[in-house]
Amino acid sequence: MKIIIVFLGTISLISAVSILDKREDSNDDCLMCSDDSNCISPWMFCDGYGDCKNEEDEIESICKAVPCKQSEVKCRNGLQCIEEKAQCNGYVDCADGSDESLQTCKERSCGENKVKCQDGIQCIPEQNICDGWTRCNDKSDEEPAFCKDYECPKLRIKCRNQMQCVSWFSLCDGVDTCSDKSDENLDFCKEAYLG
Repeated sequence: MKIIIVFLGTISLISAVSILDKREDSNDDCLMCSDDSNCISPWMFCDGYGDCKNEEDEIESICKAVPCKQSEVKCRNGLQCIEEKAQCNGYVDCADGSDESLQTCKERSCGENKVKCQDGIQCIPEQNICDGWTRCNDKSDEEPAFCKDYECPKLRIKCRNQMQCVSWFSLCDGVDTCSDKSDENLDFCKEAYLG
């Protein structure tokens, strides 16, 4: 089934309610652009990208009226819905950047098994702290002074240089995981396993 979007001036005959109804359906219906340039999924409506050549799928009055799914939140400008878990993850999903703004993220808790980066904005999984890979945009998760004092979470162990946490399962497995290669040092592995 195709629904054709028809515009008379700036007034759409498609209502925000019918868009929401289509978004809640799990079938393959699409919405035909009035210029016949594309047949777009209801999920492409008000996503911050003009999928119709004339960009009628991003008309402000319609997008502001379209409610988000239960697992989504509106961007600050009210034009776009994003998954709630996409807020404060270090990647801009809202066209207006509000999902990664200080105002949005400062008061937001990170959720289970996640921690805030030092900037107070971005949240990363706790297991990614001091793992040798920078994930915080401010690089605080791999800051040497912080990592030296950081206690590794359960099932992870500090490399000999005290700068990195690696999985116990990576000890003496034939692959250098620690930046100082201590996880492949037989004495280090014995010491780690025997205490």
